[in-house]
Amino acid sequence: MALIFMDGFDGYDDDADVANKWDHARTAEIELQSGGGAFGGDALRIHGTYGYSTPPLAKYINYRNGLGNDLFVTFWAKFNDTSGGVFMMGFGSSHSGQQRDNGRVAWNADKVTLYQNTGPAKATSVASISNGAWVHVSIRMRAGAGGVAEFEVYHDDVLMVDDTTNAYIYLLMGDTGMIHFGGTGTASTGGYWDIDDLVIYDDTGSTMNSHIGLHKIHTLRPTANGSVANNSTLNGGGSSNYEAVDDDPGADTATYLTTSTVGHIDTFEFDAMPEEPSEIFAVQSNIVMYEDATGTTPRTFAHKTVLSATEYDSDDQHTLPLDTYKARTASWEVNPDTAAEWTKSEIDAAEFGFEIKQ
Repeated sequence: MALIFMDGFDGYDDDADVANKWDHARTAEIELQSGGGAFGGDALRIHGTYGYSTPPLAKYINYRNGLGNDLFVTFWAKFNDTSGGVFMMGFGSSHSGQQRDNGRVAWNADKVTLYQNTGPAKATSVASISNGAWVHVSIRMRAGAGGVAEFEVYHDDVLMVDDTTNAYIYLLMGDTGMIHFGGTGTASTGGYWDIDDLVIYDDTGSTMNSHIGLHKIHTLRPTANGSVANNSTLNGGGSSNYEAVDDDPGADTATYLTTSTVGHIDTFEFDAMPEEPSEIFAVQSNIVMYEDATGTTPRTFAHKTVLSATEYDSDDQHTLPLDTYKARTASWEVNPDTAAEWTKSEIDAAEFGFEIKQ
């Protein structure tokens, strides 16, 4: 499975767009921070009350690797005041149709604390938390026999909490997993925290299989048509296919491409990456689509990349959602043309797009 989910929070136009990619996104309790991210891009502010049944922000991850596997969640966070507020990230599951919390990481009283379910604290950091500045958070968890887990929390590569004796998240390994964010602050009381560049992955990948340390997500949009541009119906957006899909982030319903032909392909070129990373862990393609009418056969599509004039499909194909715009993602952890870790020059030369499969 390797890379499970990531979000740089730079692909949204407003708060409502977040629900296109996340499974829970309560617009009354989240707020897109334009230009307020860890690296000058966008971030997401969370000021809603924590709760695993209706969290302000949550993602189902379908993590079923079982006992003995590591799951990692890493992101950038900025807490406005942990001396008075409580900020939480929960690891939940959907068991027999019921959502429940199996473990929590809490940032409060200027410390990091681990909780099992809704019970008492199991471990608390000695070092204090930084407030009002971006800090890199990395969490590793592993379920063992009988539900006994290992738990590590890093801040800026400094180990804050290391616990190997308590039971956490055992249901997460056997049911549909849910990772969610919240706190005790509300918009009226001023309690909030910002998150940016979030990545969720496990230990089965070739490049992402352990603590990756500090990281950054670059978000790029199409700047030109690629080598294949089959779709001829443009709805606004100028005279070229890329102009119909690159103008605004989020689910832009004013300009788009339309097709009903199986086998239609569109690929796009992108600007060069703005810097040379020391390591590239993965490339992810994000496409927003929908189907406007029910047919006898549901429409599906695959993400596609073109490398050295060769086309590669994503492993997963997606069914287009009916009458609603949703973001669908695919990840290439390594370059499919070389089966090796990506380089900047390879990404700069690559095309990414989609193909209608049925």
